[in-house]
Amino acid sequence: MKELKKYFKFVAFLLALFLISKILSLEQFQNDEGNKLVLQQVQGLSFELKTLFSLHPMLMTIVFCFSFFIVTILYLPFTGVIYALFAGALFGFYTGVVLFSFLVSISYTASYLISKHFFYNFIRSHMGKRGRSIIAEFEKDGVVYLLSLRLTGVVPGVLFNAVMGITRVSVAKFYITTQIGTLPHVITVVYAGSQLLNIVDINSLVSNNFFILIILLSLMPIAVKIMVQQILKGRKIEG
Repeated sequence: MKELKKYFKFVAFLLALFLISKILSLEQFQNDEGNKLVLQQVQGLSFELKTLFSLHPMLMTIVFCFSFFIVTILYLPFTGVIYALFAGALFGFYTGVVLFSFLVSISYTASYLISKHFFYNFIRSHMGKRGRSIIAEFEKDGVVYLLSLRLTGVVPGVLFNAVMGITRVSVAKFYITTQIGTLPHVITVVYAGSQLLNIVDINSLVSNNFFILIILLSLMPIAVKIMVQQILKGRKIEG
């Protein structure tokens, strides 16, 4: 019962984060004239980058990957969406998804390792009993929580990487869950980027159905965890 209560609290936390992010995004895109101006600027920049890419494909690929890696390890937030859009615009859908999916996972893992190297011992040594208890609880089901938060996409990736650096979640688990958890967002935004020059309304980049799908996907790891626990508990009682 205690385990279920813990998971329900986390689900409520996820839903609250998702609702807040949705409200903020709706407020942000209310101004139609402003949206058109932003879209025109992004499309213009996309066209210029595509022209450069056609002239220097290898150099542009190196610059694209290296610059994203740098902004990620410097913990600059909200850059992922911009880079994902341009990944679609420059490389096309399929190549863009493969390239950016691995680039995100490698860059996020690097920022996680930097956080662990510089802040793990310091923060752990200054952490109170309550803080240690929360971290220990998170580490116990780290993969479930990590995957769920990655799938929602409501917590800025670089912030999440920094926080995860003070946990004992292994590098392998962090990388795999990041690769899986960011993939739906990468696919969606890279596709939008591949169609960027054809888009006439910034609000049409991502539909409401996608947000519903993402929140359902983010709840799946928790649902599976609860189901497995209940099955094992039933077998234990039977035995």
